[in-house]
Amino acid sequence: MWTGPMAQLAPFAVLVFLAAFPVALAWHARRGRMRRALRVALGDALLVASVLVILRVTLPSADPPNDLDPWTWMPFEDLIRAWPNDRARGIILGQMGANVLLFVPFGCALLLRERRVPLWRVTLVSAAFSVGIEVLQGMASNGRAADITDVLMNTLGGVCGWILGRAIVALGQRIRPAG
Repeated sequence: MWTGPMAQLAPFAVLVFLAAFPVALAWHARRGRMRRALRVALGDALLVASVLVILRVTLPSADPPNDLDPWTWMPFEDLIRAWPNDRARGIILGQMGANVLLFVPFGCALLLRERRVPLWRVTLVSAAFSVGIEVLQGMASNGRAADITDVLMNTLGGVCGWILGRAIVALGQRIRPAG
């Protein structure tokens, strides 16, 4: 199933979430509205875990410096170049999918945190966070490239997370106990 760096980050993400959730729950539960406190604490813990995982995946690099341009401005340039090669195309598509999946918890957390947050705001925050990461990657010159495709895929992941968060909130409202 999942192997490599993404699978190795799962225990880290779970530990961060498990550490952040009780702290956030205690903080929000002091007002006495336990249902809201659970939802917001879940959003807080998921937000902390997702941001730390995103930063861990995207910023450090053990790759040696290379002579490639650290800035890629044409969307899907790698995919277009790799298209004739089945193996390379599969790798690029896999990386694009990983970029989407990486930001799904982030978008979901933003909605759980504030259930009325509009899609445009989650889209903007996801894009801004991704642009910041890509700029840092481009400036680092450590074998990674700042890629506009990554920004697009990360933003799509944030949007998918918002949609998932809406489904979670709707489900939570449907199973609300009577009385």
